[in-house]
Amino acid sequence: LWNRYFAYLKTKEATKVLNKVYGRVLARFPKNEMYWIDAAKHELHANKNALSARVLYQRALRANKTSKLLYLKYFEFEVWYVLRTLARKNLLRLESKETDVPTVFAIPLVAFKFAIKAIPDPSFAFRLHDTCCGIADDLADHLLEQFHSEYSKEQAFWQYLCAFKSKSLERLTISYTKSKLLIATTVEP
Repeated sequence: LWNRYFAYLKTKEATKVLNKVYGRVLARFPKNEMYWIDAAKHELHANKNALSARVLYQRALRANKTSKLLYLKYFEFEVWYVLRTLARKNLLRLESKETDVPTVFAIPLVAFKFAIKAIPDPSFAFRLHDTCCGIADDLADHLLEQFHSEYSKEQAFWQYLCAFKSKSLERLTISYTKSKLLIATTVEP
C-alpha cells in the first residue's frame, strides 16, 4: 500500500508531501530496508541532496545493524559520491592534492570497515568488492590487497580471487577481440 502511495506521489511530483510521508513511514517501519533505500534515493534524485541521503543510510544502519542490503547500498552510494566529486574536479580542471587510495576513498573505506565488522562474512566482503570493480578499480585493487592480508588463510578467498581474475581475463580477452575486429574493419586491404 505504501509503495503505491509513494509511486502516486512521485507521478504527481509532490516532493514536499513525499518528504513528510517518508518521515512518517520510516518512523513507523524502521526495520523495512526498502523504505530506507527508497527514501535515500528520493533525497538524492528528487531533492538533489546527497548529504541527506547519507544521513538516511546511516540512520537505516543504526536501526538495521546487520542488513547486508543496506550496507551494500550505502557502500555503493559512498563510492558513487567520491567518483562524482572526482569527476567534478576533473571537469573544473582542479588538481586534487590527494592521490593515494586510502585518502581519496576514505569514506567508502570506512563504510566498508563497518560493514565487515557488522557482517564478518568473507563472501559479503567479496560482494562489496564486486560493486566497485570496473567503476573504481583503484579502490577494488586496494580492497584485494586488504583481503590478501585478512583472508589469505581462508579457502573462500582463494576461490574468489581465482574467479575474479578469471572474469578480469575474460573481459580483457573480449576487449582485445573487439579491438582486433575494429582494426580489421578500418584497415583497407
